[in-house]
Amino acid sequence: MKDSQNAGFSLIELMIVFSIIFVTVGLALPGLYTGRERAARIECANNLKQAAQVLSSWAKDHEKFPSTFKELLEERYIDSLDIFRCSVTKRASDWEFKAAGCKVNDLKPNDELIHCRHCNLSVHLDTHVEFLK
Repeated sequence: MKDSQNAGFSLIELMIVFSIIFVTVGLALPGLYTGRERAARIECANNLKQAAQVLSSWAKDHEKFPSTFKELLEERYIDSLDIFRCSVTKRASDWEFKAAGCKVNDLKPNDELIHCRHCNLSVHLDTHVEFLK
């Protein structure tokens, strides 16, 4: 006669499988968070570059940079002020407008136009974005 043994999993085997799953999830979550923050930072850099292009367009027409971003809105260079904010913090106060009111001829191509304090990114007059350490 055959002994009939239970073909199911033991409690220890189930606990080992669950612990492996929990450890795997625990290792993956920080990577997902870092990826999201990096994506938001890239979006902030893109917004900085777009803002610099709009500011350069304004400066070519007026021979100086606007004093505030609102002047761009008032003269319909932009539809909203949404691009003038950090994508990570969603605050406009993180952006510092370095060339406010400056004449175009007073700036060199490597001079900063806008700086995001949170992401530590700057966009320059020639519209290249730079990460500052």
